[in-house]
Amino acid sequence: MFLILTDSSSQVVLRYHDETTQNYRETIENLQRVNKSVAFILNTIDLMQHGLNNKLDWLTEFVGGTGMLLFLFENYDIVKRQLSI
Repeated sequence: MFLILTDSSSQVVLRYHDETTQNYRETIENLQRVNKSVAFILNTIDLMQHGLNNKLDWLTEFVGGTGMLLFLFENYDIVKRQLSI
């Protein structure tokens, strides 16, 4: 600060203000980092979900509908044994 204060109580208030301002800046910077991290995680989850949905759509189309897909999931061991014969 550019003010020169001679009163000790004014200097204490000024120091407190400077510390508070610095803490506020650090808090804002930390919140910005957290926000970027959360945005990255949400974007990654969205991409994974999109990819998984595409694969499930392909698999559903490949086996001929959701009924057959459910059958395959419910009877995985039986189907696996029959395919390996």
